[in-house]
Amino acid sequence: MQFQIERENFVQILNVSDSHWIMIANVGCVPGEVHVYDSMRHTDIPQEVKQQIAAMILTPTNKITLIFESVQRQHDSNNCGVFAIAFATSICFSANPSNLLYDQTCLRSYLTKCLESGMMEPFPAKERKAQRPYSRVQYEVFCSCRLMRGDDKMARCDGCHEWYHKTCEIIPSSIFKKTKEWFCRTCSVL
Repeated sequence: MQFQIERENFVQILNVSDSHWIMIANVGCVPGEVHVYDSMRHTDIPQEVKQQIAAMILTPTNKITLIFESVQRQHDSNNCGVFAIAFATSICFSANPSNLLYDQTCLRSYLTKCLESGMMEPFPAKERKAQRPYSRVQYEVFCSCRLMRGDDKMARCDGCHEWYHKTCEIIPSSIFKKTKEWFCRTCSVL
């Protein structure tokens, strides 16, 4: 999985299933945190999407926290992509999507207008009372790649006690039988 590592603030629209889109951003977050804006208000996202997020932020911490923001719910089942674009546009214009009520009757036509003009502008919305996040999900990341556990074998370094994927480090097969100590690249040079 290859993603550009984002060291600065970012806004990203992600596909989380065959027909569902969300927007994520780390604007205003501490390292290892990401805001999730989902117009369907799911309380979690698939493992593959968590891996995508982990690959993008390459956090120095051993946990990633997803903060699910209380954004407006869509009324139908086919506007999540338009909502994701509206949320992203709001963030880019320094507005918090959690504090906005978008006019759902004109989202698609407004997006069409922006695309035809070649200029994105904030979507029509009214201010609403500040909303608290409705869910927080934390998951662990490991290894120098800072990704989650996968199907790949992992070994624990006897120096730093970090877990490493076999595909990321040179780990002899004998280590998986626990017959001897093993040190990651960093610890073996110390």
